[in-house]
Parts: sequence; structure tokens; C-alpha cells
Amino acid sequence: MIESLQFSIEQILLQHPQGLSEYELITALQSASDHEISSLQLHDPHQLFQMHFMLFHCLYLLRDRWLAEKLSCLQISALKIIKLAYTQSHNDALELQDSVRQYYLDVNNLTATDADAVETLISRFWHKFACAPELEHALMVFELSGNLDFKQIKARYQQLAMQNHPDRGGSDSRLAEINQAMKVLKGYYQPKK
Repeated sequence: MIESLQFSIEQILLQHPQGLSEYELITALQSASDHEISSLQLHDPHQLFQMHFMLFHCLYLLRDRWLAEKLSCLQISALKIIKLAYTQSHNDALELQDSVRQYYLDVNNLTATDADAVETLISRFWHKFACAPELEHALMVFELSGNLDFKQIKARYQQLAMQNHPDRGGSDSRLAEINQAMKVLKGYYQPKK
């Protein structure tokens, strides 16, 4: 199944040198093949996840093969999947640890993700999406940006709380703003137990 799906993906990509989105590739696969993928229902979240996973699994296998054969490089994202000319730098990039690639190449991630797990993933995504302005404001209050971990946030909180505490000349309202920002940032950055 994987080999035939990978072959179909390769043929479609070769027919679209300008690249395709993930949705366009799925649509092309559904109309051009008799794969198991054509029977999956896009409106069912679990089946959509399975389709997405199988597609990206095959794309990473194909990318690895093309790089190993020094044919080309495959740029992979949900918005754009495109075949690029091969360069040695693409092959060198394959040597780097790529956690997304590792995730999709491990088929256990597909089998371990049931319908409940997919619903949880979707809920977390929409929660984070809905709270994005709140998170942006909290980071602004802390004057932080970039890749952060909870240790950095906690250190910054302690610094700001001490500087703005009413006993040290700060104000109650500023300290309340800092505490609220910390509450938001905890929800995003504190490691889950």
C-alpha cells in the first residue's frame, strides 16, 4: 500500500512542477487512484488524520529517496509541497535531526493515535488559536519573544514581580497585570505532569 501510494504521489508531483498544497495533493490522489486513501472520508477527523499521516509518511520517504539518489529535494509543508533542484546542501540537511520527519516516518504514531487522541489534538489546536491574542499580550507584558522555555519565563516573572511589587515602589495594577500574564504563560509553557 505504501509503495503504490508513494508512486502515485511521485507521479502527481512530477506533473505539477509549481507544487501543490496538501489539500490539492489529496484531491488529486482521490481522483486519480484506487488506493485505500480514496475511500477515507475528509469530514471524519480520525480518517483525515490517517490520510494526512500516510501522505506525509510517503512524502518523507520520497524526499529521502530523491536525496539519496541525488535527484532532487522535496520541500514539504501543508501549504506547499514542491520538488526542487538537488544541491549538496539539501543532502547535508538530511543529516540534521528533523523531529517532524522522525514523527511521520514512525508508523507507530499512526497506529497509536485513535479517534479520541485526534479530538484532543484538535481541541488543543483551537484552544491555542483562540488564545493567541492573550498569549501575545502576555509575552508583551514580560517583554519576551522567540523560542522560550518555562524556566526563562519563571525567571522573568520573578524579576518583574520584584521590580513592580507595591512594597518596592511598584503599583498594585502593574503587579496584577504581571500575575495575569504569568497565568496565561503557565498555560502555554509549563510542562504538563
